[in-house]
Amino acid sequence: MLHKKLPEKLSPHWALLSGSRPNADHCFKSDNLQVIYNCADKSWSDTTEHYHTDSDEIYIVLEGAMNINVSGNPVCVSAGEYLCVPKHEKHQLISVVVPHKSFVIRGPSIQDKVIT
Repeated sequence: MLHKKLPEKLSPHWALLSGSRPNADHCFKSDNLQVIYNCADKSWSDTTEHYHTDSDEIYIVLEGAMNINVSGNPVCVSAGEYLCVPKHEKHQLISVVVPHKSFVIRGPSIQDKVIT
């Protein structure tokens, strides 16, 4: 069991809370579940589109919004909403509306990201 406060200092805007490759003392090692916590005052985006060969992903927005392109369709995920992206579905984070807080959850926590 691991019980901790969410990180206040994020580098540069996110923290891995759970995953197969923990990178900080607040991170729980899990091969089944990857959890990323986002908290930002400045917008950011992904530079490339990608998909996952064997894992599903869910974006849960608590504050602000995430503009995500899913298979060529723009989707705005606002506070209080979530977006599920199944494996093999191409997607790209286009922009983040700040102030922003969200969780990205993916399972299983494997290295299956394919950049297109």
